[in-house]
Amino acid sequence: MKLFKSIIHDDFFRLIIITSLVCGLEFCTASAFTFIPPMLLKAGIPESSMTWIMGCGPLLGFLLCPIIGDSSDHCRSPLGKRRPFILGFCLTIIFCLILIPQSEAIGEIFQAPSIGIGLLVVTCILFDFAAQACFNPCESLIYDVCKGGCLGYLITATDWTQTFLSNYIQGQEKSTFIVILLFFSITLCCTLISANEKVSTMNDYFDGQLRFDDIDNNCNYLFPIKIF
Repeated sequence: MKLFKSIIHDDFFRLIIITSLVCGLEFCTASAFTFIPPMLLKAGIPESSMTWIMGCGPLLGFLLCPIIGDSSDHCRSPLGKRRPFILGFCLTIIFCLILIPQSEAIGEIFQAPSIGIGLLVVTCILFDFAAQACFNPCESLIYDVCKGGCLGYLITATDWTQTFLSNYIQGQEKSTFIVILLFFSITLCCTLISANEKVSTMNDYFDGQLRFDDIDNNCNYLFPIKIF
């Protein structure tokens, strides 16, 4: 833990660690969305219906992200303004990553394929919404984007059935989602631990607006230039 704290005080490594969740999101979405459309088609969903399903997540984001952004700006959680929303979205993503590859098996347990198909559709929509909406609080927290999509697409090109995972997990899809889940969880922990936000109070607001002289200037730690 002391080694980790000494690393995050270094400006360069602190930037890398804080932006690691964005890398995780790119990795996660690029990998998962390679498998989701074929899985929907494999479940018996027509191609025309699949396009509607894939459009529901962005539509939810279009409707809800402004409300979520406003709530984040006025959040007074001890974790800060952004991390509670980041954690909420990420828990939703983790929940979906667990259920998406297991939806068919869950339908077989209940001896009702329609339950598995319905679960697959709902979790795919939730995953799409949470993955896209999570970028907003991340960008507000780090003011930058780390390109990690290439790693996400690289993982889908790996034949995981020929690796040690095949001894424990059967199938390319299940193995890939396990790797995505582990990588995503690591990047989530790095961001939540390394970020140090100022907790907002009623004194930080004047006439319902945030006072700029009370804003913590820690976001400028990388640059000696004074913006305001």
